[in-house]
Amino acid sequence: MVAAALLTAGIAALAPGPDLRVAEVRAQARAASPGELRVPTTVRNAGDRRAGASRTRYYLSGDRERGRDVRLGSARVAALRAGRSRTGTATLLVPMGIKAGGWYVLACADAGHAVAERREGNNCAASRTPVAVQPQTLPDIPPGPG
Repeated sequence: MVAAALLTAGIAALAPGPDLRVAEVRAQARAASPGELRVPTTVRNAGDRRAGASRTRYYLSGDRERGRDVRLGSARVAALRAGRSRTGTATLLVPMGIKAGGWYVLACADAGHAVAERREGNNCAASRTPVAVQPQTLPDIPPGPG
């Protein structure tokens, strides 16, 4: 009866279930290519049911939107009860050959679709500030005696 009233009012009722989303993704100011990137991330279950374990996948993006991005890796997220959050730090490898400049870090919860969610389109979030990526330069090593 409530669902019918909501639909009559033009509001779509969502079925009960978990709803994983990235609540916050932070990134360090600089990273080398190749190099390590540490990304503190908070994943929240905004649904009304427990979410099983999942993986959050990470990307470098030039524009904060999913599309032609550079995949970095993923991190495991333990099961989350309804309304709870979990924060962890993913250690990722920035691959060789990334163009120098500012890149945002995208984090997408439940990237492998291990959890049947109420909404699948709200799983990703981008860092507020870009990471300054610079090619790593190798030191010049003089030739040995000869």
